[in-house]
Amino acid sequence: MILAESTSATLWTLLANALGDPEHHQGFWTMAGGAAGWATVVVVAVAAVIALSQLLAQVRPFVVIEFRPDPSSLIYLRITNLGTTMARNVRFVFDRPLSTTRGLQWDPMQLQVFQSGVKTLAPGSVVEFLFDTWIGRDEKDDAYEVTVTYRGGWIRRFRDVIDLNLGAYRNMRFVRRAGLHEIHKQLEGIAGSLKDFEASGGGLLFVSPRDLAKREAEMGRRFEKWQAEQTGKHPTEEHDPAIGTEEPSQ
Repeated sequence: MILAESTSATLWTLLANALGDPEHHQGFWTMAGGAAGWATVVVVAVAAVIALSQLLAQVRPFVVIEFRPDPSSLIYLRITNLGTTMARNVRFVFDRPLSTTRGLQWDPMQLQVFQSGVKTLAPGSVVEFLFDTWIGRDEKDDAYEVTVTYRGGWIRRFRDVIDLNLGAYRNMRFVRRAGLHEIHKQLEGIAGSLKDFEASGGGLLFVSPRDLAKREAEMGRRFEKWQAEQTGKHPTEEHDPAIGTEEPSQ
């Protein structure tokens, strides 16, 4: 303590003398200039190190694994590279095996992605698959801890511990949005309905009175057949005058 106070007093005395008579204290000002130069070098070096560390933090792969619940009660498991560079030799280690409501019928731990990992995962790439359903799923099987290891390039290695927890989504309400599967299903229904309007000649939405009569007669025969099967009687063969006979083409 005494030494620090003595050193401080000496420096203040030198500074006061230098300011009072700068002409006779050129050595002090030379030393101060050199110290300022070294201080500038240190500041520049520290700024360069900080900038490099920030650049390396941005130019790297970043692999995450997460649950993605669907409003239809299905649960998907998604693996994504959110980084800006390629992730190589991606491996997953779970604190305990993943469990599903299907039990021994399907074990997700036997998937290749968990057995041998992913050799390369490009930036923005997504690996997603159906994992389980909420129906009948026990809360004790919600939480897992996953250690993800991978390389960025050939030198940099990364190790991230991710909390994989379905409990965060329990008792939540989701807005159901129609996706590609729902749109495809609706289009199939529309296509099936349009087929009922096809008639002879292949024209769409073109039904002649003759075609309508044929269709009604066919429906009548089907009904009679069904009724006969129910009562055990044979349907009577009747000629529908609306149908007529086909005239040979000239």
